[in-house]
Amino acid sequence: MNKEELISKLSDIEWEDFEVKKAQSEVPKNSWQTVSAFSNTAGGWLVFGVIETGKEFEIKGVKNPGEIEQDFINTLRSEKFNIPIIPECKKFTFSDKTVLAFYIPLSDKKPVYYNTQANTFIRTGSGDQRATKEEIDAMYRDQALAPILPNQSIKVRFRIFGIPRMSGTGNTCQGLMHLTVITCYKKRSFFKNFAFCLMAHLLLAERWL
Repeated sequence: MNKEELISKLSDIEWEDFEVKKAQSEVPKNSWQTVSAFSNTAGGWLVFGVIETGKEFEIKGVKNPGEIEQDFINTLRSEKFNIPIIPECKKFTFSDKTVLAFYIPLSDKKPVYYNTQANTFIRTGSGDQRATKEEIDAMYRDQALAPILPNQSIKVRFRIFGIPRMSGTGNTCQGLMHLTVITCYKKRSFFKNFAFCLMAHLLLAERWL
């Protein structure tokens, strides 16, 4: 976001991905719920040094931008949040007033919360809402079913327990066998590579038996 884009957003009424805080002398405590909401929804810009009065925005500026910026960034990387968050930081000057803008990205490790899981928020319209238990559970399910990204690797450990083997006295069971951990890369076709790796290891296991 550049200065012109910031001015454009300040001239509008509502933005789902845009939130302003006064933050003249310190980081507002309600900033953390906005960080959680942006991280869990679709990302967004959190702006310090601006107040909203009715349907209008007014630039107030922050008194100690360097200190506020460091306090905010350090907190996002601290144990206050369940995962570290790395924002994009921008600084704008309007006459003698400094405005700080931080882009909070959508997280790929949801839910994102601060202090306790009860402090999990989502973005609805232009406001932050505390997530329900059902919404938090849905985030965990989505995380578990997240697709494999291009060029991302996965590791699969195969264990074969008690593989039957024919012998002169009937069926017997071999002991526990561990197969090598394999890594398959998703390039053109993840499933093709995965099937190849699996077949190779099964053939190797057959030779060992």
